[in-house]
Amino acid sequence: MDMFSKRHLLEALKKAKVPYTYKALLKFERDGVIPMPSRVDGRERYYTREQIEMIVEKVRVHKQKSHLPK
Repeated sequence: MDMFSKRHLLEALKKAKVPYTYKALLKFERDGVIPMPSRVDGRERYYTREQIEMIVEKVRVHKQKSHLPK
């Protein structure tokens, strides 16, 4: 199973035209918007390709919902 770093996740978000900072992604993790990633060495976050695809979609949906008029 291939594992990818946060850099790959941020690049995927940018490519999908939903760029976010890494700090924002950490907040999304804490708030339950996206799942917590694996930690291979106990510190660095790593993601599978499937997790990156799922996170990009969840962030896209979250962004659309947060921009809806109230």
